[in-house]
This record gives sequence, C-alpha cells and structure tokens, in this order.
Amino acid sequence: MTQIPTWLATKIKSKCECGGEIINNDLLTQRYCSNPNCYKHMGARIDALAKKLSIKGIGPAAGEEMAKYTKYLTPVPYIVRGYPQATLAEIAEYCDFYGVSKQWSKILQGVNDPEALRGTEYEDCIPGIKEAMEYFTVRETVKSAVTVYVWITGSIEGYSNRDEFISDMNLLFEPIIKIVNNGSTISNTTILVKEPYSNTSGKTEKARKNGIPVMSSDEFMGYLYSEFEKRGGIFDEDENG
Repeated sequence: MTQIPTWLATKIKSKCECGGEIINNDLLTQRYCSNPNCYKHMGARIDALAKKLSIKGIGPAAGEEMAKYTKYLTPVPYIVRGYPQATLAEIAEYCDFYGVSKQWSKILQGVNDPEALRGTEYEDCIPGIKEAMEYFTVRETVKSAVTVYVWITGSIEGYSNRDEFISDMNLLFEPIIKIVNNGSTISNTTILVKEPYSNTSGKTEKARKNGIPVMSSDEFMGYLYSEFEKRGGIFDEDENG
C-alpha cells in the first residue's frame, strides 16, 4: 500500500467530522470515512437518493440532519409519502454499494429475488438489498421482452401512419413487450390489426386462412395490456389515465 508522505500527512485530516477515522485506498486516489454510519456520508447518499427519485427540497444539509437520527433509507416513505415502485436493480442501485452501483441493471436483469445473487461475487450485497426492499414496492421485471409481430392493413384510427402507431405501442409496453410491424411477411405474425371500417380484404383472408386473429386497434391494445400485466408489468396512474 502506498504511504502518504510525512509532509502531506500533517496537512490533511485524519478524522471525519463524525469522529470516524479517514482511510485511503491503496493508490491514495480516494479518501473516505471508516465509520459505516457517518452522518456526512449518509447525508450525501440521502441527497443523491432524493435526486434519483425526483424529490424536491432535500439537499445535503437536510440529508445530514436526517442521517443523524435515521438509517439511510428509512426516510423514503416520508419524503415520498409512500413506498415508491422500483425494480430490484433500481433498489440495489439506491443502496449505493461501492463499485457496483452503475452495473445493477445488467447484474439483475429480469431478476426479482436478491437470493439469485447467492454464490456470486455480489452475495455480500444480499442483506443490504433485502433491508432496502422494505422501503419500496418492488416492481417485477422479466428477463427479456416478448416480441409480437403484427400485420397492419388499412389506416389506424387516430394515427397518420402505421409507424406512428407501432412507435406509440412500444412506448407504452416496452421493455416487457416489443411490437414489430411484420410488413408483408406472414411468418411469425401474431395478429392482424384492421379497423372495422377498413375495406381491405387481401391480408384479412390470408390471416384467417392461417389462423391469425384479426383485431381492431382497440382490441389489439386490450390484448397488449393483458399480456403486459401477465408478465408483471405495472402502469403508472398517469399512463392508465
């Protein structure tokens, strides 16, 4: 381990304001308080958490005051007036584990139980994640999106073109469901979207001959909502209208 030169050691702090000893990493590129309950560090984490949750009125000073009397995540139900929804990966990120906070979306992709980390290099994070889960409503995720290949014939009510319709559907239902316009290809096609007033018949006849359901845009959206919820999707109140 690299040693701090004597001339420098006498000019820098050895104690944190909380009373904990300040230690250095091996390369002397980072110094931090050794006290795991340091109110300065916890206050900064509460401040960062408030920013991630888009909560106004919580800054470093307010975070420090909270940290003097509570654990890091304890204030969450109070500052957000409830238990916010978050995926397991987001909760792990909020825990702010040193060195891995930015990797959780990949580490926990499609994972809804921290026990899945058992036997991995992240096993030591399990207790912290479980404790943090007490302050959130866990929003379950799926490992990968299900892809729905659709045919579209005629115009779609409320949309100027088909690409606009597909784009809107993906904004609503990704990452759980991905909708792809299959063009004129029948292979893998799941549904034909056709409004009741449309006079087109070529694709309709072909779809029926191949056992492909024909739905209006409203029926198709209802189908997507159902599939989305079956796979653990949760809509915000604003999205549900």
